[in-house]
Amino acid sequence: MLNRPFERKLPLSLKDTLLEGEIISVGKAICSFCNRVVPYRELKRGDFVYFVKECQAENIASETLIAKADESYTRYSRVREYLNRYAYYNLQIGESFSPSLEKIVNRDRVNTYVIRITDGCNSNCRICLDRNRIRSKEVTLTQLPQPGVLKNSYVALTGGEPTIREDLLKIISTLKKFGNHCSICTNGIKLSNPNYTRELGESGVDRVLLSFDGFGEGIYEVLRGRKDEYYYKLRALENLEKNNIPTALQLTVAWGVNFDQIGRVIDYAKEHSFINGVWIKPLFLPGVPFNSNFNTSHLVSVKEIKDYVCRYTGIADDYFQLFYKCKLKLYSILDKFFPGRKFSHPQEGQLFLRRKRGGLVPLIEREELENLCKGNLTGLNSYFRWLPFLLKSRLSPFTLEKNLLSDGVLAIIVASSKGPRDRDLSQPIHYLYLEPQNDRELGISSEISLITPEG
Repeated sequence: MLNRPFERKLPLSLKDTLLEGEIISVGKAICSFCNRVVPYRELKRGDFVYFVKECQAENIASETLIAKADESYTRYSRVREYLNRYAYYNLQIGESFSPSLEKIVNRDRVNTYVIRITDGCNSNCRICLDRNRIRSKEVTLTQLPQPGVLKNSYVALTGGEPTIREDLLKIISTLKKFGNHCSICTNGIKLSNPNYTRELGESGVDRVLLSFDGFGEGIYEVLRGRKDEYYYKLRALENLEKNNIPTALQLTVAWGVNFDQIGRVIDYAKEHSFINGVWIKPLFLPGVPFNSNFNTSHLVSVKEIKDYVCRYTGIADDYFQLFYKCKLKLYSILDKFFPGRKFSHPQEGQLFLRRKRGGLVPLIEREELENLCKGNLTGLNSYFRWLPFLLKSRLSPFTLEKNLLSDGVLAIIVASSKGPRDRDLSQPIHYLYLEPQNDRELGISSEISLITPEG
């Protein structure tokens, strides 16, 4: 049973008291108090969005504060039916969750895997979504790769903190032998060691996803619980640049703490070519510990982040929305002509910028996006420069990013934070989370959203 702040439970007979507000969507999610898949309703009440789940087995209704509300939630719900067509795989949604990979339909269409190789960590972040996780077995080398799995795929190694594994470099080199694109998600503490970072590069790692919340030790004292982590991260960045390892910076932002750091991080990425991504997400309150002094005043909406990014980079304020609309249109056309290709639903809060004359310019101009939305294909010069990357990627967003970003492009992604039990399992997911199920097999993690609709 989880015990999180900003979550409350009531007897199921009193569920109506939790259902006040505008219902945004309905779906399936994993119960916060057991391992069953249960119905949920996502609703907007005042300035916030909540998940309300109903668990018949536990006879409880639970409410979780998910995010600060904005119109993007309602807008996104309107395209969910459309996106259902593009699920990579399907699982039966039953009373309880089955972790077997054999339950996946159309498994050959899956090309992205996230592997939790350890639950241990060398830090104790105050905003960690895995704080209450039950420890599991660690992945062994003999489990990599399985027949028909983890070949020619995108593989992200995560934890916990993957660098605490003494055999991490061997795991990476093993995955690379089978044609996988391999990245690690890290806090960067161990990468402050120049010899280790050099060996990491020699292992063949394709990308490092580094948590980096801005410049200044005070930020890390508030969000991570330790000032010195800031200096570890600065040294890690120096070592990553020296070894020319492609790196994406991942920011968790909170009002009054580091919202104003978004621009500084974008500037740093613009000036350092080894940085090819800036991923920005708001603070997720149920992921913080009790008595941490975080509250709703720290919450930032996705729209507030997008608006700031647009102002700071000089991009039109509707660029994110236009780009997403065009991708939906484009993917529907490509799906019609290439029905057998691997497909994934496009990300909403994503844009690609090219470094140019000391600044950043959109890879696709706004006017061209507008023309495409209207069905006018004349003058779409930058769009056609982007199309070959899309086709070469087999419509995988991660492979597309790899091809685009190697061409000097910077990706900026803005997305909401959610815990593993606070996601809609009835919507298409283009990746699988894997963890050990026994001494010989990897299976699907029951902690992360893994289920997509039938059909």
